[in-house]
Formats: sequence, structure tokens, C-alpha cells
Amino acid sequence: DGALALPYDGLVRPQAVDREQLVAKVKGFIEADPQLPVYVAGDRDANYQTVYEVLTLLQREAKVSRAGLMGNPADSKAK
Repeated sequence: DGALALPYDGLVRPQAVDREQLVAKVKGFIEADPQLPVYVAGDRDANYQTVYEVLTLLQREAKVSRAGLMGNPADSKAK
């Protein structure tokens, strides 16, 4: 559905945010620690284009220099 959430230390569960809120929060983290790595992930139904757009948005607008994709490794028992 394109919903965004921001998990970080101190939260019990990820905080729902829109793109503007996401950029503002992450920008604050980056201002405090410019080398902070930021990882973007999507659930199994996430559209790759949306994930890529969020990653690019954070790099451009929040000035994230260390960004990457996060995923769960495939279950080795699954075939």
C-alpha cells in the first residue's frame, strides 16, 4: 500500500510516517551523525520502485551518504 514506517532505538515498534516526516527524522539523525548508515527495506508486497524512490529520496533530501537495502535472507529450508 506504500505505507512507510521508521524503526529506531527507543521505539517498541516502527513509527508510521509519510515521506516528509521520514526525511525530517532521518535528516535529524544524519545531522547528529553524518556517517550513520541508513537501511531501507520493504515487506514481501513492496514494490521495488517504491523502495528505490525512498532510498533515493533519503540520499537527496536527508543527505544520507551511507544508504543501502536491507533484506531477510532466504530460508535455507524453503525450496
